[in-house]
Amino acid sequence: MNNRPERFRISSSDAAIQLDLVSKVNGIAAAEDYFNNLPNNLMDKRIYGALLNAYVRARMVEKAESLLVEMKKKESYKTIFPYIPNLGYNAVISSFIRMDDIEEAELLYEEWVSMKTSYDPRIGNLLLANSSTWEIIAEAHIKESRISDALSCFEKALAEEGSSFWRPKPMNISVLYNLCERENDEKSKEALLEVFRKVGVLEDDLYMSFLPFYTGSYLKPHMLKIAWAVTMKKHRICF
Repeated sequence: MNNRPERFRISSSDAAIQLDLVSKVNGIAAAEDYFNNLPNNLMDKRIYGALLNAYVRARMVEKAESLLVEMKKKESYKTIFPYIPNLGYNAVISSFIRMDDIEEAELLYEEWVSMKTSYDPRIGNLLLANSSTWEIIAEAHIKESRISDALSCFEKALAEEGSSFWRPKPMNISVLYNLCERENDEKSKEALLEVFRKVGVLEDDLYMSFLPFYTGSYLKPHMLKIAWAVTMKKHRICF
């Protein structure tokens, strides 16, 4: 009887499978409890990979990125990919791009290429210099309230080939606008409207209806004034 714990001792692989099942059946909170109560000798790449995969499935970006930072410190992330699907690769590489850690994103992409069982063009496209990639980086700057850096990323997005098919996500624009409001940053609001003008959405009522400074079919008065100033500058009209 005293030997029973030895006979039923579980491995890291067993614990990773159990963690995955717990997350699917009982949710993320239960999976986190299971993870936190595991003994140190079981905490390897498979355990971290299982929790990361759970966050990816639940679309918990912030928690996935926080776990990535912890894994990076322990260098556990370098060999987790045999344990997660293409969706996991996509989420992890996107997270490193958002953290402006392009070098790590590239290293993980190379690892994915060497291990992939099926090719997913969306993963390769993450590391191409395109408008969507610049917006991913802009999201990271917005999250940290770096207004000028976010606007710079939008400008770079506009400069990329194929940008005529790109539209910034209304949620990103709304949060950035609210940051400008909070900081009373009229210059950045002007730059934001210039992005709109270049993208060609100022007259797109459906797109603009998602934004906080648009009512009905009109810009709110203070933004209309800024839009007028942008137009005047573009045509170099002075009074």
